[in-house]
Amino acid sequence: MAPEVCTVTIWTMEIRTPSADTLARWHAVLSPAETARTERYRFDTDRNAYIAAHALTRGLLQAIGGRPAASWQFQETESGKPEIMCPAEEPTLQFSLSHTRQLVACAATQGFALGIDAEALDRPEVGTSVVEAVLSPSEIALLNAAPARLRHRTFLQLWTLREAYVKATGKGIHFPREDFSFAFDPLEVSFAGGDDDASEWQFFAWNASLHMLSLAIRCNQRHRVTLRKRTLVHDELL
Repeated sequence: MAPEVCTVTIWTMEIRTPSADTLARWHAVLSPAETARTERYRFDTDRNAYIAAHALTRGLLQAIGGRPAASWQFQETESGKPEIMCPAEEPTLQFSLSHTRQLVACAATQGFALGIDAEALDRPEVGTSVVEAVLSPSEIALLNAAPARLRHRTFLQLWTLREAYVKATGKGIHFPREDFSFAFDPLEVSFAGGDDDASEWQFFAWNASLHMLSLAIRCNQRHRVTLRKRTLVHDELL
């Protein structure tokens, strides 16, 4: 049974050039499958971001779940969404992670589906063809109505919201983009196909230094969201 209050804990961490000792400490808690995945990255920055994101996730699960970081095991659903493998008697924790240039983020909660996504604000602007491919018609109209100086930021906000929702549902990105749309002031979602209920969802979007982040929670109850910024210098994740 889900708790009466939806409590979400979010950890974010900016990463630039972690020391060899820091990387080794993070790498030590990864699973064999995660370790193998690190070898697929061509560039150190991408590899380090992956290692940091998964170490951050394990550190957060250790903090709220009470088991050592290295002991958490994961499996993927048929759609590829990662989930925790745990004994039936343990509370069901849900998590989501994201890594982009110079930032990693993880969110976790008990009993509710959630998704988090992050993008760098200084990433290259996308062209019209990309906008039309990834946003719904109403979102495109919202983007076109935004002042020119805010258009790129507006696109990233819409994009991260959509990605957060997709991660929370585990549906992947193969369903039509028109199935759901976001609007601002207030921030809300609408569904065209009737497959979901907007009243069951809560969304948040915010800036963290040079990044845009969005969070999706399938929860129509009272909520408490705790955000903690970790640092390479002062914090020990594990």
